[in-house]
Amino acid sequence: MTVGAGHYASTHFIDADGRPSLLFWIRGISDPGTWVGALSVPYVVSHDGSRTALTPHPTVAAARSTSTGGEPATALDVEWSPHGTGTLRPVGPDGVSRADLALADGVLTISVPGADPVVVEHHEPTLRVIADAQVPEIVADGGLVGLQLTDVAGGLIPYADDPSHLAWWHLS
Repeated sequence: MTVGAGHYASTHFIDADGRPSLLFWIRGISDPGTWVGALSVPYVVSHDGSRTALTPHPTVAAARSTSTGGEPATALDVEWSPHGTGTLRPVGPDGVSRADLALADGVLTISVPGADPVVVEHHEPTLRVIADAQVPEIVADGGLVGLQLTDVAGGLIPYADDPSHLAWWHLS
């Protein structure tokens, strides 16, 4: 259900609509001298045959604003549909990429400065990325990935090699 050291110590709960859900502690991220670790967004647990899947709880999509206006934000919900191959980059207002997500042949490689790349399977048409300040959560078929980004004070704008495969919203 998770890949890498980020998401761990899950807490199970049943939401108001009776859906089994999880919330995770995300470790390996910090703002030195201020805080260490973070809570994930909530996830709904479902089963498809022998596979357990996690999807962001509907309350995450309910927090989307109606328009991004192309402005950077520190809280984003991104849906990327690369049609099998492509690259997604969250970019700061200075034009510098804060991470690279590259998909090829069902393998997603996530690279952030200062950390080893994380590799996870992803075959579904759409990949979801939820970013809250410097904490992006990547929702891939092979599991959740949580990493730390740096220098996000001015916000982020997602860019894909094919912009028509990208939809994104600010979160309130």
